[in-house]
Amino acid sequence: MRGFAGTAGRSSTPEFRLNSGKTVFHLTHDGEGEFDVLLKDYNDNQAAKLVGGSGMRISGRIDETKTVHLLLPGLYVLKVSADGDWTIDVEQ
Repeated sequence: MRGFAGTAGRSSTPEFRLNSGKTVFHLTHDGEGEFDVLLKDYNDNQAAKLVGGSGMRISGRIDETKTVHLLLPGLYVLKVSADGDWTIDVEQ
């Protein structure tokens, strides 16, 4: 398992390697406003919208799990926009 954490603002995680197949993300957010999380590949292409995203803003406290099936192995980053503290655990 790999874990990431941050505070309010926009940020990107360091690159991390994922295999193809089932990937589970556990996401928490302790804020009162916006929380958006995108999984991007090494070419900055969107691989998955984990929370929020275009036209779908998620607000407030969140504690949820999202499963994604990746087609390609490789290096990925998480792009996060939050108004409070957040954590993301990644498990394959």
